[in-house]
Amino acid sequence: MHGELPRGSGAQNCLVDHSMKILYDSGIEHLFFSNKSGPGSGKEKHNMLQSIIETFAERADFFMELLMEHIGISAAAIVIAVLLGGIAGILISEFQRSARLTLGIVNLLYTIPSISMLGFLIPFSGVGNATAVIALTIYALLPMVRNTYTGLTNVE
Repeated sequence: MHGELPRGSGAQNCLVDHSMKILYDSGIEHLFFSNKSGPGSGKEKHNMLQSIIETFAERADFFMELLMEHIGISAAAIVIAVLLGGIAGILISEFQRSARLTLGIVNLLYTIPSISMLGFLIPFSGVGNATAVIALTIYALLPMVRNTYTGLTNVE
């Protein structure tokens, strides 16, 4: 099983070679490649995996840009949720009458499936990063509000 790495056609870059070597050296290559021949065989799966790794290696800048955009969207939503959820949690811990209603609304929003939430938000904010930030913020509110409220009401 262990041994020389199979080579595809054309020049392979260092990342592809290294990724394939990690699979073989770790002893888990059997999860990706079988000894059978024909469609879906180990060789076909190997070529597919190698093709995926090559695509990531060739388009690393593109994928890094997408990763940074994703991190930016997530960070913006977290900051907004911390601010809004923290403030809401503090307020409902001070004004106990509003706690049940506020937690109920936040719980209700949390139960909406994400695809439905996006479908509901698109007419208002369009397709884009703003919609993603709004949806992520809504989903992050429940833990922030509930945990802030619980923490402040249980402190003696």
